[in-house]
Amino acid sequence: MKKALLIIILIVFSQSLMSQVYVGESTLVVLENSVNLSIGGDLRHEGRFLGSGQLKLIGDQAQSISGEGLIEHFNIDKGSGQVEVTNGNQDVFRTFEIHGGAFSPNGRLTLKSNDTLTAQMGINTGGSITGDFIIEHFIPKSNRAFRYFSSPVSTSGPILDNLQEGQHNTGTNYPTDNIDNIAGFGTHITGSKFGNNGFDATLSGNSSLFSWNEGPQSWSAFANTDIEVFDKGESFTLLIRGDRSTNLNSNTAIGPETTLRLTGNPAILGFTKQVNLTTDNSFILLSNPYHSSIDANSIMNNNPNLNESFIYVYDPTLNTRGGYATVELPAGTNAQGSDANQFIQPWQAVFVEAKNTGATSISINYTENYKDISQLQPSSFNQESRIDVLLQSNNKTIDATSLKLKAGANSEVDLKDAKKFQNYDESLSIYSQGRYLSIEERGFPEEIDTIMLSLKNKRKGAYQFKVNPSNVSETDMVLKDFYLDLEYPINEGEFTVDYQVAEGEPDLRYGFIIESNSLSNEDTIPQNFKVYPNPVNDKFNIQVLSSSSESYSFSIYSLLGQKVDAGQFKSTTSPFSYDASSLSTGVYLVTIIGENNQKETVKLIKL
Repeated sequence: MKKALLIIILIVFSQSLMSQVYVGESTLVVLENSVNLSIGGDLRHEGRFLGSGQLKLIGDQAQSISGEGLIEHFNIDKGSGQVEVTNGNQDVFRTFEIHGGAFSPNGRLTLKSNDTLTAQMGINTGGSITGDFIIEHFIPKSNRAFRYFSSPVSTSGPILDNLQEGQHNTGTNYPTDNIDNIAGFGTHITGSKFGNNGFDATLSGNSSLFSWNEGPQSWSAFANTDIEVFDKGESFTLLIRGDRSTNLNSNTAIGPETTLRLTGNPAILGFTKQVNLTTDNSFILLSNPYHSSIDANSIMNNNPNLNESFIYVYDPTLNTRGGYATVELPAGTNAQGSDANQFIQPWQAVFVEAKNTGATSISINYTENYKDISQLQPSSFNQESRIDVLLQSNNKTIDATSLKLKAGANSEVDLKDAKKFQNYDESLSIYSQGRYLSIEERGFPEEIDTIMLSLKNKRKGAYQFKVNPSNVSETDMVLKDFYLDLEYPINEGEFTVDYQVAEGEPDLRYGFIIESNSLSNEDTIPQNFKVYPNPVNDKFNIQVLSSSSESYSFSIYSLLGQKVDAGQFKSTTSPFSYDASSLSTGVYLVTIIGENNQKETVKLIKL
């Protein structure tokens, strides 16, 4: 105890201790008030360095670290020379940084992770790391769901030695064949009925580990875990059932919490990832190559080939099996009720849309300045006219979609509209021009506009729509149930609609009808088109009332979202006539678009 007290007093009065240091097994060293302890010699550490100050290794001479110790903040800031962990293991549980010198951890330094915090790498400014770190990622007990990961290291061994802790099941007789030699660490990775290629055997042999292929825009199962390794910044998705004690014979078993570990050389300083794309506006599973939280806004601001408006975060806690949260940038908000924001966490990968046209190769560049290990909460943002619709089951949000109304916005589908990633279970979206959108940004409506909601993969018989409007007091807007012909007025107040699923109902059962006085503080724009007669028996006419284009296109959609027909017509003094005799009886949406994106959607009833 006197030894510990002596060291604490020395720390308070001296920032530097150049001789060799020994910290005994029962010794606690507290670095208070951000006072650092700098060491220029060897360190044998069996105790604990705690507090807001940093343990720093400095100078130009070679240094060694040995022992089994714990460090809260660890910093290597040498002019030259090497630091090597020669034996034992040092656990860092808050931050590690390197600013100079060469560091060889030799697989004997662990960045810890538990249920309250995860050690991260701070902003590194120099130096080099040769050899392996052990980097942990804690996963709490939760639902069975895929998680989107990014490797912060180039692993020195195969996936089997890392995420499966060097063990795999070759039989399916539970618990006899289940191998779990390191309780609380690792998880199962499946892909074989008999445990071939390093996979854990299951009755079905279904794969649980996939990579995203940017070219064909599809998932591919890993071929093995006993050979393949992870590279720095490699993204993948893995079904997490719990730790390795989980029963693989059950599709509902939820195992206990687990800690995943990767052993390898970490990414520091600048990092570049090359991505080959084939189709327009391809989606990239964007990795976080650093073991630190990074700000997505920094990535977008420095990589102009990426859509800076959104990231798509798969949140495993949404609904039964997880779901996508569409995070709006720069604010970092989402309507799905997820904790996801603009910060991409250590080990995390998210989807982002590229701005490419056709086949191309782009480089995604990262720097240390993207990091924000403080994980600040999203800043306040300017309000806009919008409606958030939350899909709830038993008063718990399981998905959501948003409509944004903005003066001068393009009502066509473009990069300001967030595409919808369909969930395994319920998926709520806006259906617009044949595309499913998580967020749609449109210009302020003219006399009337209809925006359809799509709900796919209904697993239950009853839901609630929680409607949260903002800045829509100047509009006459309703949420309409087209199936039951019911309308729910929308004003500034939040409200809930009870939704009973009807047998045979369409996916596009609900939608918004907007008849605006003015949503934009601008003069009301007169209606540009007249569609008559409505209801119609055989033919209807489209008359241009206010012409700003020479030619127009029109599309006719069923309430199921199917495009029934489309065509074009010229602006003349006579109305354009359409033969609707082949249309089945029902309700249709007729969308008319001019050359300058002048657009209206009219509900048409066919008798």
